[in-house]
Amino acid sequence: MINKDYWNKFIKSFTTDKSYWYVPKGKTINQENLFLLREQLKILKKYEKKDWREYQKVYTDELNKKKLIEHRAKGQKPSDYTAIARMLKVIFDLLGVAWVDKESKVYITSTGDEFIKTNKLDQIVKKQLLKYQFYNPSYREEYFRCIKLFPHLFLLEILFEFYKTGISKDEYVLSVSRAKSHEQLSEKIELIRKFRELSRSQRASLISKLEKVKIKQKGKSSRRSSIYNTIFLNHSYSLNFFTYPEYIKVSNNKIILAKNRLKEVESLIKEHREKAVYVDFENEKDWLAFYGDFEKGSSYLNALNYYEDKININKSLEIFREAKKKNLIPLEEKEEAYIEARIKEKMLEDFLEFKLDELEKGLTLIRRQYPTLVGPIDILAKDLNGNYVVIELKKGRSSDRVFGQITRYIGWIKDNLNPNVRGIVVGSPIEDKLVYSRKGLNNLERVKLKEFNFYFKFSDKG
Repeated sequence: MINKDYWNKFIKSFTTDKSYWYVPKGKTINQENLFLLREQLKILKKYEKKDWREYQKVYTDELNKKKLIEHRAKGQKPSDYTAIARMLKVIFDLLGVAWVDKESKVYITSTGDEFIKTNKLDQIVKKQLLKYQFYNPSYREEYFRCIKLFPHLFLLEILFEFYKTGISKDEYVLSVSRAKSHEQLSEKIELIRKFRELSRSQRASLISKLEKVKIKQKGKSSRRSSIYNTIFLNHSYSLNFFTYPEYIKVSNNKIILAKNRLKEVESLIKEHREKAVYVDFENEKDWLAFYGDFEKGSSYLNALNYYEDKININKSLEIFREAKKKNLIPLEEKEEAYIEARIKEKMLEDFLEFKLDELEKGLTLIRRQYPTLVGPIDILAKDLNGNYVVIELKKGRSSDRVFGQITRYIGWIKDNLNPNVRGIVVGSPIEDKLVYSRKGLNNLERVKLKEFNFYFKFSDKG
């Protein structure tokens, strides 16, 4: 017997929530198209750091000349190719291989460089899928922010639960694509099971009711007039991406795991549950710096490094506690000492924002937490001669990691803003290892070391 209360609550919840796993419209991601995308990305590499608005037509003209562009209609004019270029940009963003920043400059990520030079394109796509998280700051819509999960892994968990039958596309639209966190797994599984208890006519009636609840919006009506239709029209694009690996099979109305790959999928799920963590990236450039970095994965260490770099004390402490509990990172530091170190870093960055002159005469602030495609710079400044100065706080990091980061930042500023750039590392204390690491640089003057101290004294009064 149908549970009317359950389904009435479901209809109300479904139709009042605009969030879902949105994937923008673009080229189908399959093996054949991946090799075409690689050739198209190779051409885009030639226009790296160029203005996308200015070179978009030049790029598409070259694609057309080399027969790397697909004609959607007869008589298509070269001026129409820009639509195809915009579509390619969507796919490059989705795969994390290229990006156009707010200033309209084109960048190829380190993952993009790997994509260009390897024939193992499948492996790159799988790797990106495993670290792809939704929400991420490449999406502008506020109502997506309530979603915090790894969609590919969540889908795998659902499919593993229904490994004998798979799920239907209706079940994907009604249940899976609406998940907001991995904690909702049992809830979404229950929804699928209850949906299967309905007769064919009851399922049709349910979907009809969802379609009738219109989205309140200005202008003319469209096929996207209800949230159900909106998700349904988009689901082929999201499924196309999230079901790419060959351990998932999609045919007609069924999405199912390949029977001979169940152990592999089980291992992926187990490893991800234990070691991966969602990160609240502050902006699009921070997200692309992570997602486009071929070496990085969704680990507790990378999450901890990100929150420490951003001096987000609450998030750093949360990850620190979880990592210690799971014994995922060799953290010998006690919690009290860890908190004290993060507070000192926050105080120091706050102080330097207004007192850069105390660090070096004539320094002027450009921005705190300056976003780059190789990570956020603690403080970016200029000196009296107009040279850029990258200022990094040591934050308890190893000397190798400190110099690895600051040299990357210096290199990025040199390539993208100004060749006249140097760095300052500020720490408490500055250990001998850091001094020797600096001595290993080819140009000692490019990075200076500064030590700071905070003294607190409390006394009774009154």
